Amino acid sequence: MFQLSARHSLQGIWYFLGERSFSIFTPGIAKAYFMGVEFLRPYGTFSHPNSLGGFYLLIYAFILTQKRITNKFVKSIFLFITSALILISFSRSAIITYVVINLFYLARNMVACKTCFLAKVSLALVLILFALNISGDLNSFQKRTDFFEKSLSIIAQKPFSGTGIGSYLIAQHHYPQKFSTFFEQPVHNIFLLLIAQLGIPLSVLLFMAFYRIKKMFMENIDILLPFLSVFITGNVDHYWITLQQNLLVLTIISAILFLYETETSRNR
Repeated sequence: MFQLSARHSLQGIWYFLGERSFSIFTPGIAKAYFMGVEFLRPYGTFSHPNSLGGFYLLIYAFILTQKRITNKFVKSIFLFITSALILISFSRSAIITYVVINLFYLARNMVACKTCFLAKVSLALVLILFALNISGDLNSFQKRTDFFEKSLSIIAQKPFSGTGIGSYLIAQHHYPQKFSTFFEQPVHNIFLLLIAQLGIPLSVLLFMAFYRIKKMFMENIDILLPFLSVFITGNVDHYWITLQQNLLVLTIISAILFLYETETSRNR
């Protein structure tokens, strides 16, 4: 919130916790334009606001669906804080996925209060309009399309061996850069990125393993919401398998959900 209002990093002790040094005038910094007003998209201690938005989106989906959290006050506080952080990240993919998750959860847990239902649906529509009216990098779509095309070329060039884990950017660097020479990022799709790095055979085996795991959750659909948040945002960004914070929270929450579902299956 301080970064959003001050339009620059805070530094001090926050530097030692991982905060970058930046201001709204830093070249290449993430900015948002809403209703004609320019905002610095807050980074927190993350490398990008999209990463921040996805991080708290997964935590939100996890807390929302956890019936083991019986203290409603604590649960509401956590949901409010994570919701606020998702919104001020100005990440359109995170905000739209946030709405999808809530509508899905609302449909699965219908309440008798029709006024409450209409209010929640109306709020969801407002949030979608908010997300659609956020504008940022004017070349964002062209850049993502360029990354998409390069990833397909890399897969076609090394369909069996792949580039190897962590070597994707080296392979991509051999292709001409249409934008700034300093702008080099992985393809914004975790599935294409995995296929490009692992090769098609290993990727198929990995996806088959995930397909088998999904059977564990068929009797508890709400548990799928955290994974749904990763699936949707993972189709338009890469941070779930490339950035430390997101990879760590995904690993921890996945392990907790697998543990809970295993315990539930044993009790059946």
